[in-house]
Amino acid sequence: MEFKDAGERTFYATYTAYSGKAIRSELIETRDFLSFRMTPLTGAATKNKGMALFPRRIGGRYAMIARQDNENLSLVYSDDLYSWDRGVIILRPQFPWEFVQIGNCGSRSSSTRAGCC
Repeated sequence: MEFKDAGERTFYATYTAYSGKAIRSELIETRDFLSFRMTPLTGAATKNKGMALFPRRIGGRYAMIARQDNENLSLVYSDDLYSWDRGVIILRPQFPWEFVQIGNCGSRSSSTRAGCC
């Protein structure tokens, strides 16, 4: 996603890094798509997959939707883009299938089975 701040244009994406044994939430950033910076994210909200960064600050802070507890969707804020503490729950599962399906997902091809991240 393109993020404009103080005249600078930077592209950010969150992703889940996998070592073969464990997952870790990370942020990748670039200004020119020739060089990239990959940084581990820290804080209670980064312990699970499904983080989606907002394209601009809210109230001067960075914001994202996260499934921090592996069950509910929360709105989480950060002052520096790299540390994300617990947020406010904005959506809880109501049906049994939502315990697996609730969350945000990237795009997928039409040939991919329905499902979530």
